[in-house]
Amino acid sequence: MALPNILSSHYSRALSARAVTESGVSMSKANCYVNIDVEMPHATHIMMMGKEVHIGVALDPSVGTHDASAGVKVNVPEMELQRGTGETNPIQKVHGFFTVEFDKQVAAGLGNLLAGIV
Repeated sequence: MALPNILSSHYSRALSARAVTESGVSMSKANCYVNIDVEMPHATHIMMMGKEVHIGVALDPSVGTHDASAGVKVNVPEMELQRGTGETNPIQKVHGFFTVEFDKQVAAGLGNLLAGIV
């Protein structure tokens, strides 16, 4: 598949960001870079159907010990498997949450960006 078309690209800093999984692993960072791309699928895409917002956050290395029993085995479409790693179905997924905190100006700008997409 060809790469999606990037309609706009934005970057800023977050006051903090944190990702935590139910399997015991977490990642966080203060004053981190955040990249936000608004993308449209290339004509060859079969999964991406319309505009999408992709948010990338630079976090510190993970801490904690992964408990494999906290995950579930799922089958994903072959095209979603990581190439070059030998990954095969079923793969293990874990639940978790991600939070990001922005200052008021950045949060307002992100809100305006997202409101303009829908």
